[in-house]
Amino acid sequence: MVNPSGYSLLGTRGQIRLTTDQMHVDSQGAVYDGEQLVDSLRIVEFDTPVGLSKLGDGLIVGAVPRLAAGYEIIQGAVEGSNVQVVTELQRMMTSMRLYEANARVLQTQDETIGSLLREAVG
Repeated sequence: MVNPSGYSLLGTRGQIRLTTDQMHVDSQGAVYDGEQLVDSLRIVEFDTPVGLSKLGDGLIVGAVPRLAAGYEIIQGAVEGSNVQVVTELQRMMTSMRLYEANARVLQTQDETIGSLLREAVG
């Protein structure tokens, strides 16, 4: 069993090897090849993100992981975005309007100072 980049999926006993295309994973990470239990997914976590580096392809290096607890595996689920698109778009539009308003204020102030200087000089 490999990821899209060709890296082997690791279980608690090393690389997970399947002999059929009838695999499934239960909510605790147990991997079945047909009806036979093959291994359990090795789910880890880190105490702190300090010192972690991304290698790409979903790989992380730089700290000693520990086995995770309190998780649930949902086979076939796709993780959703943690960004609310409509809210972020609204915030972006508000920021853009504030930026434009501030730019107009600065332009008006610059024109006012320029006209005052022209009148003072002559």
